[in-house]
Amino acid sequence: QAQFKAGEKVTIDDPYEGDLYAAGGTVDIYAPIFGDLVVAGGEISVSDSIQEDLLIAGGEISLLAPVKDDVRAAGGDVSIHSTIGDDLLVFGGNIFIRQDAVIQGNLVVFGGNIKSEGKIQGDVYGYGGEIDISGAVGKNIVLKGGNIRLNSKIGGSVEAAADHIELGSGTMIAGDLNYW
Repeated sequence: QAQFKAGEKVTIDDPYEGDLYAAGGTVDIYAPIFGDLVVAGGEISVSDSIQEDLLIAGGEISLLAPVKDDVRAAGGDVSIHSTIGDDLLVFGGNIFIRQDAVIQGNLVVFGGNIKSEGKIQGDVYGYGGEIDISGAVGKNIVLKGGNIRLNSKIGGSVEAAADHIELGSGTMIAGDLNYW
């Protein structure tokens, strides 16, 4: 059964069975959600596990706990610090995939500034002004941006279109490199 929470400050500190819909100026998730979580707010922090999908929109988003399935996020500042069981689709001004993050599916990202230090096991599709990928990528990368920097081990091929492309000394590409 779906449950709904809204208010200026929404704090979830008891486990929820089923889907949860939450909205508020500040939303903090401190307990596991045994279903989908759909959340919107000015500042959102997810500090405990989500057992299915996460749909999240906010000004400042911090994902600190694992999500078993897909994550779809939109925000001004989006920071991912956890394991995502399948795909991550994210739109944002500033997007950070931190070193402790693991995306077990594909990453599709649209943003002004994109920095990925975590491990992406699938493909990466990125579109942004500044794109910096230093974490490992298991499959292929397709990037379109103003400035692109790669310093990563890549298990497939890379296609990149940018004003400026830089390959760091740690870059290893198993497949082809095509750029323009």
